[in-house]
Amino acid sequence: HRERKLFNAMILIGNPKWTAINTTKRNRYFIREFLKIASVIIIAVSITATIFSITNEHHKHVDIAMQTIIVPAGQRVNIELPDGSNVWLNAGTQMQYPVSFMEDKREIILDGEAYFEVAKNKDKRFIVCCNDLEIEALGTTFDVKGYCDDHSVTTLLAEGSVKVSNKTDVTLLKPGEKVEYHKNKQTF
Repeated sequence: HRERKLFNAMILIGNPKWTAINTTKRNRYFIREFLKIASVIIIAVSITATIFSITNEHHKHVDIAMQTIIVPAGQRVNIELPDGSNVWLNAGTQMQYPVSFMEDKREIILDGEAYFEVAKNKDKRFIVCCNDLEIEALGTTFDVKGYCDDHSVTTLLAEGSVKVSNKTDVTLLKPGEKVEYHKNKQTF
């Protein structure tokens, strides 16, 4: 142990040329290692930023704050949506809608029965998602009944027109028409 301390002291005091060469080599080694570590960190940060950007763009519309309304048995509720549309919810109904609608659409998630008076806005589609169906209002007044426990979803159009669609079929309704979708058969 004592010999090691003496050897280290001789190196420091000893030949200045050898010490300078050793220090330069050491500095180059540290710079080279630092650059390796820095490049790995830069690559990792770049990949993470790219993945975050792609994920954020993909989920841009998914992370919107949602308002949930649950109507107890024996009651009805009237709500005005952020776009000015009026909705009457029947007993036992649950409805979700965003606190503020997206740029390109107004989407509602419905479990139960609701009567809609949709505010006209040609730039933003108004869509009610009920079980496997999408009911798109084309500036209208309509009723949707589709509790999650029911085996069917019924849409009745009062004014205007609606497009009712599932994954394979599309039906356009005129005023006074009604369509019933059978969930277990996935047909109208």
